[in-house]
Amino acid sequence: MLKNILLATVCVFIFSGCYYTIEPIYTAKDIISDDAILGKWGDPKTKVRWTFTKDEKNKYNAQYLGNDGIESAFEITLVKLGKFKYLDMFVDNKKPENKNGEYKALLLGCHFYIRYTVDNDRFTFVNYALGWIEKKLKDKELDLHYFKRDAGYYFSDSTESLQKVIISLEDTKEAFAKDPQVLEKIK
Repeated sequence: MLKNILLATVCVFIFSGCYYTIEPIYTAKDIISDDAILGKWGDPKTKVRWTFTKDEKNKYNAQYLGNDGIESAFEITLVKLGKFKYLDMFVDNKKPENKNGEYKALLLGCHFYIRYTVDNDRFTFVNYALGWIEKKLKDKELDLHYFKRDAGYYFSDSTESLQKVIISLEDTKEAFAKDPQVLEKIK
C-alpha cells in the first residue's frame, strides 16, 4: 500500500489533468476483445489522431498524435464493466522517447481509462465530468481515496473498489461530460 501511495504522489507532481488510477480497473474476467477499434481514427476538427493495432500476442496498442504534434504510445486493455466498454491505457514502456506529459505520468505506473463506443465509422470517447466528480468527492459522496493536483485526480483504491464506483455511475448522466470526443475512421 505504501508503494501505491508513493507512486500516486509522484504521479500527482508530474502531471495534472483528468483522472488516473494506480491499480487497473479490471481483472482477467473483465478483459474483452473488440477489433472494431482497429485502424486509424481522427477528430475532423483538430489534428488529434489515434492508430489502434493488435500485435502477434493479441495485445492492443495505440499511437496517439496530439494537437501539439507529439506522439505517444500506449498499451491498451479493453474492458467491459457493467453495461459499458472501457479502454484502460498504460504506457508502452518500449518507447521512452515520447515527450508527451501524459505519457510521462503514466510511465510512473498510473492507468488512464475512458468509456468508449464504436458505431460504424465513429469512435466515441466519453470522459467523466470532472466538476461533478470533484463535487461528489468533496461532499464525500464517492467512496474513493485520491490525491489531487489542479484538475487531476489520482485514485489509489483497489480494483474492486474502483469497479464498484464505475458501475454505480454508469447511468448517472451528470457524471459524464456533455461533449464526448468523436473520432471518425480515416480511410
